[in-house]
Amino acid sequence: MGLAEDVDALGALAEPQRLRVYEHLAGLGQPSSLTEISEALAMGRTLAAFHLGKLVEAGFVEALAPVPGGRGRPSQRYRVSRHEVSASVPARHYELVAEVLLLAAEEQGAAEPLTRTASRVARRHGAAVAATHRPARVPRTARARTAMVSSLLDDLGYAPRVDAGQLLLRNCPFDRLRQTNCQLVCSINHALAEGYLDGLGVTASLTATLRPSEASCCVVVSSTLG
Repeated sequence: MGLAEDVDALGALAEPQRLRVYEHLAGLGQPSSLTEISEALAMGRTLAAFHLGKLVEAGFVEALAPVPGGRGRPSQRYRVSRHEVSASVPARHYELVAEVLLLAAEEQGAAEPLTRTASRVARRHGAAVAATHRPARVPRTARARTAMVSSLLDDLGYAPRVDAGQLLLRNCPFDRLRQTNCQLVCSINHALAEGYLDGLGVTASLTATLRPSEASCCVVVSSTLG
């Protein structure tokens, strides 16, 4: 999900009454019917149904299949979903580094440096992410391949810009963590970028180079074809 979609989703919670409905459901910890929600919040059924519909549409609430049994028609029940949304400007994805490090902690051998393990995990993770965006046929031209990579990196928050045939990444999604341990975080970022290219099937024509910069991302994507 991109920044625009995240902001739109979060906008669903900007309405005070809708937020009340969400917080009530979240506090229950179990499914609840429209009638139960309406009565608990002293809110009209029509209004409660409207806000529930908006929360379902945004992905914050799930509408469960009615459970048969008892008298009368079974009631539709609702519960909060596990859907998570966050939005920051510029885009940040600190959870990605945390995930890589947790997996690296499981894989790290007794004599292997953390940087090496984390880079291996990051490249594998990057390839998996990119594979879900890979088209059935990889574009033939260098321009089309660069555009494909740029589109993925844009979705991931890197804010890419084509400059003299290179993709310059103007935003570091891990900026605050980079200030804590630049070498480790930048090596993870570099490995992720290599994984993105691998997953898209363009490593024969594009390469990710580590080029540290305080003002932007430390990775530059360049053509290997000259």
